[in-house]
Amino acid sequence: MLKLKFMGSLGRMVIAASGAINHELLVKCAQEKFSSISKQSKNKNVILEPACFTSSEFEERWDEMDRAYYAFAYPTPGWNHPDVLPLMFFHQLLGEWDVGMGSAENSAYILARLYYSSPGDPQVDKYFAFNTLYNDIGLFGIYMVAHPFRIQEAILTSRYIMNVIGNSVSSWQLELARNKLKSNILFSLDNTAQITEDIGRQLLTYGRRIHPTELLARIDNVDVNSVRTVIQKYFVNRDHTSVALGAIYEIPDYDKIRKQSYNLRL
Repeated sequence: MLKLKFMGSLGRMVIAASGAINHELLVKCAQEKFSSISKQSKNKNVILEPACFTSSEFEERWDEMDRAYYAFAYPTPGWNHPDVLPLMFFHQLLGEWDVGMGSAENSAYILARLYYSSPGDPQVDKYFAFNTLYNDIGLFGIYMVAHPFRIQEAILTSRYIMNVIGNSVSSWQLELARNKLKSNILFSLDNTAQITEDIGRQLLTYGRRIHPTELLARIDNVDVNSVRTVIQKYFVNRDHTSVALGAIYEIPDYDKIRKQSYNLRL
């Protein structure tokens, strides 16, 4: 089955296809449907200024809620920066967990083991690390849901673990992250719809299709030192931005979290 996907604005449109494709027929079809569209964007005078990150915090307190919802994040580079792959490793090392997954005593994620070290009284109901990438900038952080009386401990624990990984990530931990990254890449190409989306996104982002074997080779080249260097560069002793919602009367203030960004003790 042929899968088509149209991505981009008038000035940056990509037509991607996967499956049983007749290339000449696809080109003819594209010419018939889109030849009347100008190749130039209508917004010719737009000047794209570099993205500017501003440390900040936003809180919306609703004491009637039974949980506190919190996320904090740090600026990182965009898709084409060489630090992106080590950041992907860090993302995998932080991981995710929620109480529905059961005990985390044997989890590969240090943060999950700390959060759920007491199965009957976990620090959080749920957490996950996120790594959002754009052309010129990214946003990397952790989201969590916790009881109002546990949210402060949970925030400081997550910030502490980021420092610990930056100082002492081991080779076996890195291999676990490497295998997880590779499997995610292969699973994301499981069907023609996913392959088509991958082609379109990479053409818009990189200007070419990066074959999975090339991406896997790049992942194999990431070592412990490159991951530690990137963590120190973007997360240790750095400003952050945060958002909090719900029963958040126990969350720590900005300066306390900022100080925790270079602390190796809880």
